[in-house]
Amino acid sequence: MYAKMTDSMESKNVFYACVVPFLIFFSLFAGAIYPARALIHPHALVDSLAAFLPANFGAPLSIIRNWSFALFYVMAEMWGSVVASLLFWGLANEVTTVDEAKKYCKLKSMFLKCCAFSFDCLSIFMMCFGFVGKYVPSIVGGTRDILFWVLL
Repeated sequence: MYAKMTDSMESKNVFYACVVPFLIFFSLFAGAIYPARALIHPHALVDSLAAFLPANFGAPLSIIRNWSFALFYVMAEMWGSVVASLLFWGLANEVTTVDEAKKYCKLKSMFLKCCAFSFDCLSIFMMCFGFVGKYVPSIVGGTRDILFWVLL
């Protein structure tokens, strides 16, 4: 899909075509979906399903109950991957000729995978810090503001 877009559009327009749907979704979420969350989340339906289904269905039912937050999470996770890949491959396509691409394409791909791995490691670090940050403030100073501990 990206290859077809780059063949038929300018690189600037390819970037906009990939980024604008995310911006529309985040704007729609902030302006309409989040304020109407009490109306659009199917709490009654999920409660009736929870009474009928086994207890092991708790997690999928929670996702259905809070579908807008689940969708926001998915889009937020995709945002980083899509934009980083788009910027990297857009730059790589601009500065690399076809002959060089045959030679260095695997190296570029490996570099991108290493970058993705480092972002995953950072995410794991932040999850661990969040877990530690839940207990450290009560010991140190009483504040439970995670942002305070991150900036410290």
